[in-house]
Amino acid sequence: MRGGDDPAPPDVAAPPAPPVGTPPVVTPPVVTPAVLTITQQPADGAVIAGAQANFVVAGTCSAGRLNVQWQRNTGADGAFVAIASATATSYAFTSAIADNGAKFRAALDCGGESATTSATATLAVSNPVASVLAPIAVTGLRHQAPIAFSRGIVRESAGSYAFVSGNAVLRLSADMSSITPVAGSVGDLVGSSVDGVGTAAGFADPYGITVDASGTLYVTERSSNVIRRIASDGTVTTIAGARGQSGSADGTGSAARFYFPSAIGIGPDGDLYVADRGNQVVRRVTTAGVVTTYAGTPGMSGYVDGAALGAKLSYPTGLAVGGDGVVYVSGSDGRVRRILRSGNAAGAVQTLAGTGTGAIVPNMDGTGTAAVIVVPEQMAVSGTTLYVRDSAGLVRTIDTGTAVVTTLAGTVAATVPRDGPKGEATIETAMNGGGLVPTPDGGLLLTETTLYQGAVRRIDSSGLVTTLAVAHPLGFNGTTAGTGVLAQLPFAWFPEDALTDGLSHFSREVAVAGAPDGSLVIGSIASLRRIAPGGAVSPIAGAIGVGSFDGTGRAADMLNASQAVVVDPAGVIYFSDVSTIRAVDATHAVRTIAGTPSVFGDSSGQGQGAVDGNGAGARFTNVTGLARAANGDLYASDSMNYAIRRIDPAGNVTTYAGVMGQKAATDGPRATARFTMPLDLSLAPDGSLWLLDGGRNETPTVRRVAPDGTVSSLPVKVRRLTVDPAGNLYVISEGGDLASLDPATGALTVLVPLGTRLTFGSDPRLGGDSSWAFAAVGVKQLVLMSDHQLIRATLP
Repeated sequence: MRGGDDPAPPDVAAPPAPPVGTPPVVTPPVVTPAVLTITQQPADGAVIAGAQANFVVAGTCSAGRLNVQWQRNTGADGAFVAIASATATSYAFTSAIADNGAKFRAALDCGGESATTSATATLAVSNPVASVLAPIAVTGLRHQAPIAFSRGIVRESAGSYAFVSGNAVLRLSADMSSITPVAGSVGDLVGSSVDGVGTAAGFADPYGITVDASGTLYVTERSSNVIRRIASDGTVTTIAGARGQSGSADGTGSAARFYFPSAIGIGPDGDLYVADRGNQVVRRVTTAGVVTTYAGTPGMSGYVDGAALGAKLSYPTGLAVGGDGVVYVSGSDGRVRRILRSGNAAGAVQTLAGTGTGAIVPNMDGTGTAAVIVVPEQMAVSGTTLYVRDSAGLVRTIDTGTAVVTTLAGTVAATVPRDGPKGEATIETAMNGGGLVPTPDGGLLLTETTLYQGAVRRIDSSGLVTTLAVAHPLGFNGTTAGTGVLAQLPFAWFPEDALTDGLSHFSREVAVAGAPDGSLVIGSIASLRRIAPGGAVSPIAGAIGVGSFDGTGRAADMLNASQAVVVDPAGVIYFSDVSTIRAVDATHAVRTIAGTPSVFGDSSGQGQGAVDGNGAGARFTNVTGLARAANGDLYASDSMNYAIRRIDPAGNVTTYAGVMGQKAATDGPRATARFTMPLDLSLAPDGSLWLLDGGRNETPTVRRVAPDGTVSSLPVKVRRLTVDPAGNLYVISEGGDLASLDPATGALTVLVPLGTRLTFGSDPRLGGDSSWAFAAVGVKQLVLMSDHQLIRATLP
């Protein structure tokens, strides 16, 4: 006993010490999940059809970022689907009668944690008492950047890309979403070598471009035989050579002479290296303008390796400088050479790859001099990979260590430019100019000169080629200079269509269809684009309009999607492309479901015809209308074959009404009825097909193919026709009015009369061009064109 009656504590053994080298036990920190609090729930709404419906949600997060995704449900409770691009705390869209009873809610989370959904709000939509016209919101478009014949390109330290275009230098932003001027003028078609600042400076046939660590650009100017410098503030000066004077002379500044200087690169020593094509040499130029001959024998073309100044080169055009100072050079003899480095001077000239012949063979790749490289010109180097464009239309990679040559992209001797994956895409040949530069993701950017007179294209590491920007097909007369790339271009490409800003205005050559999510799908000459309910425009598929190529997104192409577009309840888009019927799924993958593509530039009618059959075995001539039945069948107005065709979900094509090749206006059973030129086509809920028959310039007649196949005509001529989901018929009358059509009598009831110009308000009027882009996008709701503007008409 101690200290009184307290018992002694029992003996407790100390815990054993951990073995030597055992890491300490670390107790993980306690992580408190972010707490999401909804501070404002969406409220029910009531609007008149055609007005904006708006829902708002608000919330706070104890940690992390608040994320919002609006959802919609028009069916059973719980069947909500996400609304594309609706990720703000408010969601607004133009309402339609079909939206009556729709439910909306928001899914919220805090940086991926504490996910929850808001209360559900219900929208009530009622018909207006009179017709309402409202403009379709269009946002996110920009006038295209004015680019022209494009050559050298280089990546700047900020991640942007400077490139030569026409007689100017332009800059593509690091995110590849805008093109802005640096110096010179693309619109200067004559060319003048003038020092100055920005667009006040002039260039004459600029070709190669490079950049130093400070951001200063250097450009070769072939026609004037000089080297130019562009400071970071846009000031252009001439550092070497004498304007307009060709020759071969080392020296400083204007005492030096060049003869057709082409590619240019900068070495790790800070000096410039120039492929002096006409002099058959590579020149070294300090940034102070001191010019010396680095390799080759001046004025003597040939193929001799060895000591730098004893070697012979053959019209050197392409050049790239590695991080180790090795200079790679290519020319007309089908070889890629390299100039090794010896201290601060040139070492031996060696052949890296190429047979020295220009013959195209089945397998162009190989190792070193076993590989065939047809007239290699533009080059770029990244680490141990040398990229080369050749004149067979290929982009090649050369491993600088092993000399293994591999084809990255392109198709041998292709004549039509196209985007697409490796083995399908085509690339301009090196002899037409252009340039290339590696991108941080392992791909390349290309510039080209002949694709619509100039283009910037991208190749990813798999060889997939997509076009980012193209020159305007009409050149620069009447166009507005902007900064946009291909995906941002206005719907009105041609000057006469750009009545105001050219962005919200539309060419007459467009087709429109409503999609289940409330967006609009717009088909134009070369592409399909989507206008979201809030007005944001995004590309779906197509790019440059040079052929009918399947693929995904801009890797697909189309000749003309401006005639007929329809979207099924699942969101699949169907469109006609001259002599084919094609489909686009949710991933933007484009596939041809029937017909054989026409060929760009071929006036012989290749791909067209009048043949029933399956898939590619069928032939169409000019499909101007499409309608889709609930069972998945498509109906097509094959206008120049004078027939209505049917395409089932398996791609089987049959003649549904009329006789192909027999032109007449005859009613009766569909097998014996005749058509003169079937155009607009709509399917009514009772299974009737409504169409217009006759040329646009002749004011066509309204005709009906009943469910039992009987073809009849109404005693009325109109310009356009569509049927809404409830079976209401709407037309643009011969006089230009928007009217409803009585299907029994052909009587017209004017809903919006034609005026001298498009007018909104309590007494609306249609303007010109209302006979184009006409489609029902909901019950008593149409989208049509007026004064080159897309508008929504909500009808009583």
